[in-house]
Amino acid sequence: MKTMIKSWSLVAAMTLLLLSCYTTQHQQRTTDDINPAYQELADLLRKEPGVDVKGQSPNYNVIVRNKGTILSSYQPLYVVDGLALGTSYESVARAINIVDVQNITVLKGSQATAYGSRGANGVIEIRLHKGNK
Repeated sequence: MKTMIKSWSLVAAMTLLLLSCYTTQHQQRTTDDINPAYQELADLLRKEPGVDVKGQSPNYNVIVRNKGTILSSYQPLYVVDGLALGTSYESVARAINIVDVQNITVLKGSQATAYGSRGANGVIEIRLHKGNK
């Protein structure tokens, strides 16, 4: 019985330790944090290494790799908060607010294999800020 009590005490202590390690700090965004130079998604994508943005608004062509594949053109797959939205820049740009973009990750080559053939031309992962609860 003593061993069982000690085991439960150890589990409780480890749980508290894990919970204290995973606490997060919330950061307030102010209007000073928003860069007025970025007016649309294409402006943010231009600053990403390995991404080429061509054309004029709203019909931009975004290229992550140099050439298209047999399966499709050169359009990358857009993933917003884990949800694959397809390869249309225009539909993704309409679906998100530029102010809500937290970060952008560009996946190329073997990094994009998790998305299968849809990621053959690269993947642009967009993470949005979560709303206040």
